[in-house]
Amino acid sequence: MESTKQRLLARSLGTCINILSYIAPRQAAALAHRFFSRPRYGRLEAHALPDPLNQARKSVYPSLLGNIVCYEWGSGPKILLLHGWESNSGRWERLLPFLDGFHVMAIDAPGHGQDSGIEFNAPLYAAFADAVSATFQPDFVIGHSMGGISLLYLLHRYPMPQLRKAVVMGAPSEMTAIVANFNDQLGLSKRARRVFDAYIEARYGFLPSAFSGAAFAKTITVETLVVHATDDDVVPVAEGERIAAALPNGHFLSVTGSGHRLHDDALYADIRSFLRA
Repeated sequence: MESTKQRLLARSLGTCINILSYIAPRQAAALAHRFFSRPRYGRLEAHALPDPLNQARKSVYPSLLGNIVCYEWGSGPKILLLHGWESNSGRWERLLPFLDGFHVMAIDAPGHGQDSGIEFNAPLYAAFADAVSATFQPDFVIGHSMGGISLLYLLHRYPMPQLRKAVVMGAPSEMTAIVANFNDQLGLSKRARRVFDAYIEARYGFLPSAFSGAAFAKTITVETLVVHATDDDVVPVAEGERIAAALPNGHFLSVTGSGHRLHDDALYADIRSFLRA
């Protein structure tokens, strides 16, 4: 019932954007972008944090981008964790026991968790990670879903000479597919889609077709493990295969049964072994 209601609301919004694209195209594109970039879920209240975050050493890292909320556990070689869209740092609860012996830091993405912002985009998330990494200096980085493609952009865009390995989990490769899925959900017309693409180019300096995890991967030399579930119903496994094939020093691991979330003890043991090797 709820999903039917959401589909009807999305279609109604799409109809409004389609009409507005003829009357006020910039306003139409801004409205589409607002719903594209603002997460509906994944927020956290300070009084209701998941247990792992309550047990963490919490800090707020001031940067030119705003205050970045950080959670830290343990000591040892350093790992930075980047969660995905409409999630938060609590998603790492099942992985954390497998990272004993490491100094782990998780950050809340823009517009997620306890972050004060309202908007998310992958370049901004990568900039968050870069700002924190300047001080934290991680040996390893793990990113899930949109955190994964943000990780690829991070390694493509920002130098991290100290980094030893990276893990990309359930990540999409092509921003065109993400935008196309959004457009389809709203039922946007061809005109509205062109207007939205032009808005993205004006705002970020590139078209969706230029934001490609596989293209970024070609420039990444650090050893990288790409993990994807064959039963992922959010991001097709072919996206992960495309990323892994583009990496000069990449490995691909497919799993079955854990879906997009990739919560699986055997997989987490494999990730730990990869980091320690």
